Amino acid sequence: MSVISTMEATPNRVGILYRFLDAQSAPLSQDSLLSLLSPPSLQPKKATEDDEKEKSSTLAPKTLSECKALGLVESGPEAGTLQVPAALRGLDQAGLRALLEQRLTDPAVAAEYGQEHIPYALAWFLCQSPGYPLAFRENQAALIEAETGGRSLELTNFSRFQQLSYWVQYLGLGWQVPTVSTGVELVSDPTTALTFHLEPILAPSGEMPVREAIEALGRRLPVLETGAARKELEAWLPDEKQRDENDLSASTSLALVRLELRGVLSLEERSDAQAMRLLTWPNTRRVSHLVWKKSPFRR
Repeated sequence: MSVISTMEATPNRVGILYRFLDAQSAPLSQDSLLSLLSPPSLQPKKATEDDEKEKSSTLAPKTLSECKALGLVESGPEAGTLQVPAALRGLDQAGLRALLEQRLTDPAVAAEYGQEHIPYALAWFLCQSPGYPLAFRENQAALIEAETGGRSLELTNFSRFQQLSYWVQYLGLGWQVPTVSTGVELVSDPTTALTFHLEPILAPSGEMPVREAIEALGRRLPVLETGAARKELEAWLPDEKQRDENDLSASTSLALVRLELRGVLSLEERSDAQAMRLLTWPNTRRVSHLVWKKSPFRR
């Protein structure tokens, strides 16, 4: 099981469960926790469908199970009690997001928490062009298997792809856009994720050659270019989707241009400096240096 295959474990539910248990002054019994999360008054009095009964009875337990797998919840000192691990107490929203990001994007760490397919599913998504968003309500299994040499990455039906989309948005790797044809589509765009990671990379020196910056980004967020998950995933892709080592993907290119338009950084091409190509539309662009301008979090 993982946050993809456990439909109940959406980011907001995981966050609610963590914050509620973290707010307790003492370990709480599991029965009490589940009762508080799913009180009888909120349960449907009469379910007409078997899946409604299943959903109402398993939502809290399955979310709790995934929180345990992610290491957000552990057994308390007394039998049947639960608590947040001491090292994770008091995380704010940004701290929790950063923790979950590491446990879902770093292949070695993700495997320790039962999320071994998640980094590759996220990396695959970032290899998709933002110019061709993926329909939220369609099964993407055939496309995923075709592009990864028959691997499903747990994305075997449209419900699991929708579950992935919730985590994509939570981690700042993409966003939804309403459309007339398909209703909702998911755009690959790691702009938000890059705002968290570029400041500590660029701000100290003020600038950095683009290749060094991308290497640093890959170490911090392994689903991006040069990262462990991304390199392994890209090796599975068919020839027509292989990325030249001098190119950045369309999704990362879009993110960098958006940050430049916001005044966060400047993308410069300097003479006699190694450059990389941004796959921007309608024309590509060469960049050799990223220059820091201002923090996106402070005015």
